[in-house]
Amino acid sequence: SSAASAQSYKGVSDTATPAVTHDVSVRYTRTGANSHDLVIKSGSQKIDASVKALFQTGLFEDVQITTRGSTLVVKVVEKPSVQDYKIEGNDEISADDLKDSIEVKRFAILDLNTVRKTVKKIQEKYTEKGFYLAEVTFRIEDRPDNQVIVVFEVNERAKVEVRRIHFVGNDNIPKEEIVPYMQTQEGNFLAF
Repeated sequence: SSAASAQSYKGVSDTATPAVTHDVSVRYTRTGANSHDLVIKSGSQKIDASVKALFQTGLFEDVQITTRGSTLVVKVVEKPSVQDYKIEGNDEISADDLKDSIEVKRFAILDLNTVRKTVKKIQEKYTEKGFYLAEVTFRIEDRPDNQVIVVFEVNERAKVEVRRIHFVGNDNIPKEEIVPYMQTQEGNFLAF
């Protein structure tokens, strides 16, 4: 038998929410993670709220509720977990020096916001070290059993070097008297 109706929280669905005449309790457990309960109360608005609550746990890419005859079916698509992460292209700054910048955790559910925060932190570390033109991106490599490897790709480029310092508005103090007190010097890398 085919599904009579469906509600999806990944995309927009125009189909009607299934009718439930009795309260239903569902427990979802993932190995090595907390379990999540979904209590579906009778009435279409309560079903809608219950499925949204399950979707908002952050564990699922998609949650659908359908009916097959008098059976209520809750179908979920899990988000992948992070098997590992790696950094590529980091010749000038060691992976050990970048370790504090990594917010992505092994065996955690993949969270793209956390991946983006890590990219930003790695970028900031390169800026601190004078690599102002460095670019950091990421890619996700699929692995078996709904796992992924997050790869942070670094294009370091060259450090930025100061060729010349020119002062404007120093009518009373010569450049030679100001420069010794500055952290940034001509022929050196930028310092702040």
